[in-house]
Amino acid sequence: MQKLDSFSAMRERCYRIDWIKVFLFGMMVYVFYASIFGSGLIKIESAEQIDKTIVDEIVDEVIKDKGLILEGNNKLKKSFVKEPHKASVLGFLDLGSKKKKKSLRRTAFFDQNGKEIKSFIKRFVHVAINEQKKYGVPASITLANSLLNSDVGKRKMTKRSNNYFAIPCTEKWKGKKLDAETCYRAYESAWSSFRDHSVFLTKELKLSSLYDEDYKAWAKALEASGKFDTKDLEKNLIKVIEQLELYRFDEE
Repeated sequence: MQKLDSFSAMRERCYRIDWIKVFLFGMMVYVFYASIFGSGLIKIESAEQIDKTIVDEIVDEVIKDKGLILEGNNKLKKSFVKEPHKASVLGFLDLGSKKKKKSLRRTAFFDQNGKEIKSFIKRFVHVAINEQKKYGVPASITLANSLLNSDVGKRKMTKRSNNYFAIPCTEKWKGKKLDAETCYRAYESAWSSFRDHSVFLTKELKLSSLYDEDYKAWAKALEASGKFDTKDLEKNLIKVIEQLELYRFDEE
């Protein structure tokens, strides 16, 4: 009998509750949280879209009809002088130096109007920025290193292996390999090459300590590692970054 009275009392309390008000209160709480967190997500997505737009605008602004020449190839230099702003050359600095290493290669890429350089950067700039956010490698270094070591994507080794940085095989590398005079790592895609570049620099070369350093410190460290086959890598990296203003992407 006592249990029945308790049940009746509970039922009577339920009847007294104004469920319409409860429902309206719940809706208010839902709208409140949705306005904060929901709009926040929209803002984040919008911000990411804005960032991409800004990056694309920088590429268009900096590389539009701009020739890139790294002193080295006299014939191409003369061509550049005769027709200013109609040729882009990725060559070498200090080619007249007496100290030459046969193991290091000259990179020479002739590009009319800089269109292929611009196309290359547009293709990989967002990848480079994302790699910087994840691993701390400056986007400018990633872009410049891939430009130089792949001859703007035209190097035979790059086409055969998707290796945009000429990263060599090491004892730790368990993936595919390109059989050539030098053993290079081979990848399924260009993206895999860019990701492995970040891992290679931070894990194998232990350069993560340069996290707060600028592109000049990274350029020096990359050449000092002796792992890349491009001659005068430090000077070339800095030259490319500064002429194309790739350092602007490090701030994104």
